[in-house]
Amino acid sequence: MVFPYFVGKKWAEGSGVELANASSMPIAAMATQLFSTFLLALLVGITAAQNALATIILIVLTVAGFVMSTGLFVRKSSFAIAVDGTFIVTMGVVMVIIQGIF
Repeated sequence: MVFPYFVGKKWAEGSGVELANASSMPIAAMATQLFSTFLLALLVGITAAQNALATIILIVLTVAGFVMSTGLFVRKSSFAIAVDGTFIVTMGVVMVIIQGIF
């Protein structure tokens, strides 16, 4: 588990976030992430039902672009911005694959 620890530590440093124990986790941020993930899954399902793969690809890339531009505005490191964008794209790819399987 060295890779996730290294990425998490370097991301936190580049984002200006201090890693702390579980009791001090940002609950509002986590709830917003969970809600947004649900909405993205809903969009993937709708586009899959309409056979509109290009639409969900554009949606995922747009969301990743907005997340990365926000990182640029708050002056995150390039590494942190890349991690944030990659997370969104990976989440979209996994959802599309799961939708294709089921």
